[in-house]
Order: sequence, then C-alpha cells, then structure tokens
Amino acid sequence: MKMKLVAKLSEKVHRLQNELDTANNKINTLYEEVQELRERDAKREAEIVDVYRLQTLRMIHEVGINSRYFDGIEALFRYLTLDEVDKLVDLGFENDANEVLDHFKKPG
Repeated sequence: MKMKLVAKLSEKVHRLQNELDTANNKINTLYEEVQELRERDAKREAEIVDVYRLQTLRMIHEVGINSRYFDGIEALFRYLTLDEVDKLVDLGFENDANEVLDHFKKPG
C-alpha cells in the first residue's frame, strides 16, 4: 500500500516538475515581451496593455524569487487575471496569490 502511495506521489511530482519547466519558458517569454514594451515605450508615448492573462504556479514563484523581472511592470497593466487562482487557493497557495496581486497593485 505504501509503495502505491509513493509511486502516485512520485508521478505527481514528476508531472508538476514538467509543468514548472514549461511555465519557466512562459515567464521568460513574459519578461521578453515586457522588455519589448519598455523599448517601444521609449520610442513613443506610453502604451498600456488592456489585458494580459497570466497562468501557472511558476508565476507566483518567480514574483517571490525574482521580482526584478517585474520591476515597474505594474505601470504597463490596467488589469491582471490569474487563471485558475481558485485551484491555487484550494491547494493552499492563497498567500502566494495575494503576494502576486500585491506586487501588481498600482501605487496611490
């Protein structure tokens, strides 16, 4: 019985690692897109993104570990949507999700 539980847990951990690896690529893509927006902004008037959809637990992890990726990013956004945040809350990541939302709050 314990071996079956260990096997299931191992499988879930492996699957999560694959999702995180994929998510890391998405974070890098987001960072590149933000850099492009900043460069474009330097050439003409400020342009605000109306909606940008972010998903993945890796996003939460990256904001906590590497917030330098997102320095000043809140100025580019009017709305932030975290996809499937209800599932993150159910899994015990409510504080982490709030940390992301707090990071994107506009000052004032």
